Amino acid sequence: MNGTVDALDAAARAAEAQRHRRTFEQSRLDMMRGYAETGACRREYLLNYFGEAAPGPCAGCDNCAAVEGAGGPPACERPFDVGRRVTHRTLGAGTVVRCDEHAVTVLFDQQGYQQLALAVVLEGGLLDPEPAGA
Repeated sequence: MNGTVDALDAAARAAEAQRHRRTFEQSRLDMMRGYAETGACRREYLLNYFGEAAPGPCAGCDNCAAVEGAGGPPACERPFDVGRRVTHRTLGAGTVVRCDEHAVTVLFDQQGYQQLALAVVLEGGLLDPEPAGA
């Protein structure tokens, strides 16, 4: 009987790991879809995806060229720095990979990439910065 319980437990763990992998992979696909559909700087988007802060619009991608022709990019206050560790009440800990005037994208340790409406995050206090060195 103990062998059967161990086998069932192993199967349940494997199924859970597969669900987690699928969720994470879907979040990566969503991020690439976001790249294709963004109206913001594509260079900044890619650097943020890989956890790098970008100095701002590059003026070299198709989106920046279009904005530059219209008088330059709008000013944007970014309350969450790229690379900052944060905690969400239900999604857990993660790292900010992107923040613009509309949304903050966080790579959560267990949930993968999640894009959250910035206004909702700020209004509800949904993300708490982790202490430095945590």
